[in-house]
Amino acid sequence: MEPLHLRRIEQVYRIIQKEYSNDLTTRRVADELAMTDSSFCRFFKATTGKTFKEALTEARIQKACELLLNSDTPVGTVASLVGFNNISLFNRLFRSVVNTTPNKYRGAHRVAVRR
Repeated sequence: MEPLHLRRIEQVYRIIQKEYSNDLTTRRVADELAMTDSSFCRFFKATTGKTFKEALTEARIQKACELLLNSDTPVGTVASLVGFNNISLFNRLFRSVVNTTPNKYRGAHRVAVRR
């Protein structure tokens, strides 16, 4: 991968890590990279093999997993904290990425949280 592409991808992932809980759009990220929305989408897919939305969802689900394992925060609150406004969508996407529900994930993988 050429240096400019690598820097841009790194910048995109920094934005995702910083802003995952907000309403992060391709237009906003494209603007930060001084690209058009459509050219950014093509660039990101060609470079990473996934869409921006898929990368954002993966980051949000990863953060949700951390919260589920390290807190007693209710699943609905976790969904909201990581940027999902719809609990049904969160549950569906969580299951598609992790292959289980958030509650089952928490129960199967977590060590009791100390209070």
